[in-house]
Amino acid sequence: MNIHTILVHFPIALLSLYTLMELIRWRQISELHSWFYIKLFLVVIGSGFSVLAYLSGHFAEQIIGETPLIQMHENFAKITIIIYGLIALFYLIKWLEKDRLVYFMSGSFLKKTWLILLHAEELYTYGWIQVIIALLGLTALSITGALGIAIAYNPNVNPVVKFVYSLFFSL
Repeated sequence: MNIHTILVHFPIALLSLYTLMELIRWRQISELHSWFYIKLFLVVIGSGFSVLAYLSGHFAEQIIGETPLIQMHENFAKITIIIYGLIALFYLIKWLEKDRLVYFMSGSFLKKTWLILLHAEELYTYGWIQVIIALLGLTALSITGALGIAIAYNPNVNPVVKFVYSLFFSL
């Protein structure tokens, strides 16, 4: 049984909702105490499910066989995992710092590493960088999904899939 087609819907829904929430910049909403934790949950769980979907797709590829379309779909899946994985990492760092869950760092290497991660997280949260990276993730996620639809059905199933397919392959 191919569970890839079942698993892919979880990261698509969770990461798309996370990106939508990242776009909402109304102060009354974004300053709510729970807003950060909801986004943290969505991006961390969505990233985890994207890894599971990727692994299940790898097993499905062994059954179907490798084609250029499947390879392109896999490449965009990797890009999606990397982008949202980094976002999830930054959210986890902010959560650990925000809730003071990192009390003591023994050893200079751990302390220096933590300070570098904190600095990277601060750069990520500067201005509109979060929104731009989230939109890049959503773009990669959308291309991955469109190529997956082209694999499951055909490239001409709808105009969006046809357009995405035509960006990488001739019709």
